[in-house]
Amino acid sequence: MSSLNFYPTLNEYLFDLAEIQCDEYSFSYHDDKNVYPLSFDKEDGEYILTDSRAIWNVVDYNLSIKTRIKIENPIVLFGKKGIVPLHSKIFVALQWMSKASQKRDTIKCIEFDSNEEFVDEEISINIKKDRLRNNVKLQLIMGVGETGIAQQDELFLANTKGIILGTFNEGKVMLEGKSSEFPITCFEWGVNKPLWTLEYSSLDPVNDKFSVDNVNLKINVLHPKYKELNLDNLQEVSGLFKEVFSNAIIMLLYNLEKDNYLDLIEEGEDLVEGSICAAMHYFVRTFNIDLSSIEKIADSVKEGIDKIL
Repeated sequence: MSSLNFYPTLNEYLFDLAEIQCDEYSFSYHDDKNVYPLSFDKEDGEYILTDSRAIWNVVDYNLSIKTRIKIENPIVLFGKKGIVPLHSKIFVALQWMSKASQKRDTIKCIEFDSNEEFVDEEISINIKKDRLRNNVKLQLIMGVGETGIAQQDELFLANTKGIILGTFNEGKVMLEGKSSEFPITCFEWGVNKPLWTLEYSSLDPVNDKFSVDNVNLKINVLHPKYKELNLDNLQEVSGLFKEVFSNAIIMLLYNLEKDNYLDLIEEGEDLVEGSICAAMHYFVRTFNIDLSSIEKIADSVKEGIDKIL
């Protein structure tokens, strides 16, 4: 929804005139006092994170986010032709929002005044573990910082500390990454056939990719309860989908248990990125799955998925 402002804001003209540039976001996490980078693919403004160690998840680890802002001509943002009075300051903050976890925060990172010939600053924040779910939206916010006395020809400018004057450098981070995207396909099986079936054909889960070629949760679109899965809106996960997803994870773990892969999955050491074992390690950590017995696997999978999704 657009809002009506009675003062100038950061529009495209001023953004270009000030020559504002922002780097892409970069990501990392801490483990055993060391910092490990998270690589990403960027598609349509979405950052899809991947951990080369195949252990990072939002439940057990933090997420550090960095970017850099450069403003070659900041003076144009001040005075009667800008967005704040000449003797006031401008702040830039990084805001993150995680709808699935119902958490958000705005961290003021830098502040500058009209005396700055140029701005070149790194912006970084650290989000503690277990505060995020599913995805997180990012944006930089520019607003009024410390205020000064406005001149007579500046009285129409915003000059109240904290007022937001513009947002930019927006991004959406998919926190589950490629290794956690469960392969799901839809097909027409018949109204009297089961709602779903799981196909598992891997002979080498240590190296085989976690993809539809080896693991496939097939959904029967002709089943009377298909619409209850609400597959078009997994931001709001239905109870039926949780049940189907839980049983698919349990079946996969049972198959891997028969071939003695659970110890490797639980340890998570030197797993091949994108492999079935790496994906299952992610699910085990994310949903806090107890692999000590068949019974505990079933109970902890359902409990974890019900809590997290």
